[in-house]
Amino acid sequence: MQAIKTKADELVTLGKPLDAEDLIEKVLDGLDDSYQPVIDVVNNQETLITFDELHEKLINRELSLNTVFFGDQSRLIQRTPTAPINDPTDHTHRLSHRNKIDQCGPF
Repeated sequence: MQAIKTKADELVTLGKPLDAEDLIEKVLDGLDDSYQPVIDVVNNQETLITFDELHEKLINRELSLNTVFFGDQSRLIQRTPTAPINDPTDHTHRLSHRNKIDQCGPF
């Protein structure tokens, strides 16, 4: 979203501003089906949503998509697509790290 906003700002600087409605439409067109609830809300509003409001809705949707429930669902772990899941019962990361150390040989 930041890259899109930066490009839109660059177009303004060049004297070729992108209409706010066109900017919102471009963002919505680039979303996959998991964001359909946000797309529906935005398309069904009577007034045009701002870029910042859309950004907030997309962040909230991403957080809801990336919430991981464990066990009785009393523990939540929020993660972004690039963040590792911090599951204390998962020891594979330790093994992976250990194998890398073993491959380096003696110090």
